[in-house]
Amino acid sequence: MDWIETTGKTIADATKKAQDILSVSQEDLETQVLEEPKTGLFGRLKGEARIRARVLPREQRPRMRQRDRKSRGGRPERTSQRTQKDQAEKEDSDAKPSAKKRPKANSKSNYSKKTTVLAKTSEENGSEVNPDGDKKDSQLNGGSPRGANRERNPKKQRVAPITIEERTVEEMENEGQIIKDFLMGILTASNSEGTVTITRDGEYLNADVNGEDLGFLVGKKGMTLMAVQDLARLVARHKSGDGTPNRVNVDVAGYRKKRAEALVGFARSLAEQVAQTGVAKALEPMTPADRKTVHDAVGDIEGVQTTSAGREPMRYVVIQPAS
Repeated sequence: MDWIETTGKTIADATKKAQDILSVSQEDLETQVLEEPKTGLFGRLKGEARIRARVLPREQRPRMRQRDRKSRGGRPERTSQRTQKDQAEKEDSDAKPSAKKRPKANSKSNYSKKTTVLAKTSEENGSEVNPDGDKKDSQLNGGSPRGANRERNPKKQRVAPITIEERTVEEMENEGQIIKDFLMGILTASNSEGTVTITRDGEYLNADVNGEDLGFLVGKKGMTLMAVQDLARLVARHKSGDGTPNRVNVDVAGYRKKRAEALVGFARSLAEQVAQTGVAKALEPMTPADRKTVHDAVGDIEGVQTTSAGREPMRYVVIQPAS
């Protein structure tokens, strides 16, 4: 138990107070005097006595082990009926005379007998047998060498995909109809009115969407329009069934034409500045189509050249002095 501290005018008073707190008698209390009261002038006590006390710890009886209990005449160990039965059977078996062991057969004669039987079996089945009695691979394969009757799968001939140039007019018209249905579905789902016109320009399929309030299909800097174009291309490739590549251009309300004209004017003005100052100019990130427009617009201006830098989708055009 933890110690407690008490004070009193005398040590006896402090001890009495500790007995009252711990509710024990003097015999069960252990005390230590921390400070005795001092005698002052004329025999008067100066200060108080201070002690600490605790309940006297009692020694616990050590637990008796099970072996000690048995040795002192404790409870005898129970023996199960099965254990007694097993012990009785063991005594009976020890009392009976041991049977004579059979003599070991000649291993050489057994080996020759086994070989003869297996050889006879092999003649009937037309298979070879090892002296150890293991059948060779010829019997496992029906009497023929391993893998002789196994037919090898001929290599699958890879069919070369149809290129863009090999597509027929009918196939492109089919893809154009798929693209038209897809774009009309977007207009219907958005409660918008408009028309979709499909034209062919060499290997490209051009889809022109016209109507009122179609700005939501263009988006900021044409990003939504690029997404719609990618979806139209994937839908046409999936529904056509042949998996042939296709090139699709989607335009909404003439946005691409207007942007191309604005890009051409802006790129040519920057190219003239570069030619005069000799300082390169970098344009903002653009789509591949817009970068091509810039390259074509600046290509005929003397003293400057263009190059693309960066990675998609942050690839951009740099106009610099010609080297």
